[in-house]
Amino acid sequence: MANAIGTNLPSSQLRRIRATTFARTFACQHKPLRAFGASVSPRKAESISKSVASKPQCTRKYTTENVIKDAEKDWGERVEVVFSSEIDENLARALREAQSSDLTDEKIIAQTREEEQERSKKTLRAAWKKLHRLGTDSQIALPRDSFQSPSEELLSRTAPAHIRDAAHRALGGTGLPYSASTPVIGRTMQQKPIPLTATQSHMSPIEGDIFLATIMPPVYASVLTALADTRRRLGSSWGEGLVAKALAGKLRILDAGGGGTGVFAVREILRAEWERMRDNGSAMSAGAHPMGHATVVAGSKALRSRASHLLENTAFIPHLPLNTTNSPIKSQFDIIVAPHTLWPLEAEYLRKRHVINLWSLLNPQGGLLVLLEKGVNRGFECVAGARDELLEKRISSDATNEDVNAKPAVKPEDKLGSPTKWNEPGMIVGPCTNHASCPMYSHKGLVKGRKDICHFQARYTRPNYLQRVLNASAKNWEDVKFSYLAAMRGLDLRQSTAKGQAAAVEQGPKATDRAFAGFEGQPSLPHSLNLPRAIRPPLIKMRHAIIDLCTPSGTFERWIVPKSQRWAYRAARKAEWGQLWAYGAQTRTPGRIQVVNKHVRRREQAENQENQRTGKEARDVQPRDLFDVDETGYLVRDS
Repeated sequence: MANAIGTNLPSSQLRRIRATTFARTFACQHKPLRAFGASVSPRKAESISKSVASKPQCTRKYTTENVIKDAEKDWGERVEVVFSSEIDENLARALREAQSSDLTDEKIIAQTREEEQERSKKTLRAAWKKLHRLGTDSQIALPRDSFQSPSEELLSRTAPAHIRDAAHRALGGTGLPYSASTPVIGRTMQQKPIPLTATQSHMSPIEGDIFLATIMPPVYASVLTALADTRRRLGSSWGEGLVAKALAGKLRILDAGGGGTGVFAVREILRAEWERMRDNGSAMSAGAHPMGHATVVAGSKALRSRASHLLENTAFIPHLPLNTTNSPIKSQFDIIVAPHTLWPLEAEYLRKRHVINLWSLLNPQGGLLVLLEKGVNRGFECVAGARDELLEKRISSDATNEDVNAKPAVKPEDKLGSPTKWNEPGMIVGPCTNHASCPMYSHKGLVKGRKDICHFQARYTRPNYLQRVLNASAKNWEDVKFSYLAAMRGLDLRQSTAKGQAAAVEQGPKATDRAFAGFEGQPSLPHSLNLPRAIRPPLIKMRHAIIDLCTPSGTFERWIVPKSQRWAYRAARKAEWGQLWAYGAQTRTPGRIQVVNKHVRRREQAENQENQRTGKEARDVQPRDLFDVDETGYLVRDS
């Protein structure tokens, strides 16, 4: 008996039918024979293809139906086209099901290949998202219908050359180093904050176009990446709660510095979560895409008029409200996004006041605050200073040592003139995995030539109008670097247990030791707050991999993964900058952090030697731990 289903022909005859069938089919297309499952050698199949192609009969349209009719006429029995290769089972099944239909071989093969490609794309996409550093796609694309197309229409009112020239004058020239972008040329220039902010009271029409074309795209990419990592840390329950609140019309969003890009990023997270719930058949996800009620701080009329064309269901206010006794806040916000609002404030006390004011505007039952600055030295220092301020005056420092559910203490008055709650429940969500002092911010305040900082990057696709401003033609994407902080008010999820997670969240040296041992083969998933984070790109060697991690105990360590740890080494080779690490390691050593660039220190030492030779007073080049920060945020000698 033959190995075909539904036929009693000998195997040799079936092989001839298969070879002839595919030879005729592919020869009519004037292509070399690559028959799926043909039980003949490639050389013989190619010779059959050439011989059949030279005959007049090749002009006939050889479909599955015609080939079967010819075979039945030759052999006098009913036959079926079969495939002997296991990899072509889907194609064989599709051909058998379509024998009685009007579909041709070409259509069947095309449909089957499309289905296989789509299935493989979904599998690869899921695997890449799992491995990716902050849970987003490798290259972020701005929403076309709601963002790019309206922006293109608004910018078409002004000549592109005028926008380009004005942008280069305002934002530092080639590459726009003083925008939200971080080009390579900016490393050799003096660090400055973005000169155009959403809170400034006056902005000319051309400045509004510059803000829309050059600042909003990179801000959107960085904020979306930070929010995606926050969603990853807090889990699906937090995302589902946001969707449920938005569907009920109770979700309130505040964009305090992005000019509307923060609202776009939050709504993108809501859309993705809503689609996931809809695919899972959740009842609450039925209906339209949730958006939430948004409020955007836009100080100038030019920015308000442009942002209003992009956003719907959004209110605009000229400045942030102050939570004072005379004007108490009537509404609290569930999510506050404040990108690039700290660095423009020159004095340290102004930045502290701004952070405390944003914290007071949060919902005390789980409100989320996201602060973000450029991924340069000064931007990191602003974000790290805000983190210290929240941990010192607003958030319980360590849930394992304090009763976070206890009634918070009340201090008479703060600088804003209102009662202040100290050490209330709350938590740092990201990027830190602990509430300890930042190991990369051991030297507080402004440090000239700071070498190592905690920052991340996001790659996004530039829109066409930004390409024209930059005169870019070689590539249409860009990597924007940023430092961020995500903090939650009123809730400390380190004390809760989520379904499918570990029994409790561990932090401190015990959690670091557990992560070093690895979580492979464990019956339950580790909580994200138990895992260290890679704060540098991994170093891949021939027989080992090196990963620099910020641990749950608040230390900076270097872990070495040898090639003998098969799965850990493979994961390390694919690890990304900013990824959480759960595979453990074999060797761990304390990490080395360079506070001051060696070139800056050498230059200072050379200047001091020259000053000593000429009799001038030498500059202080003592180790940086002899410095402190005064009340204005500047470095002073520690007495």
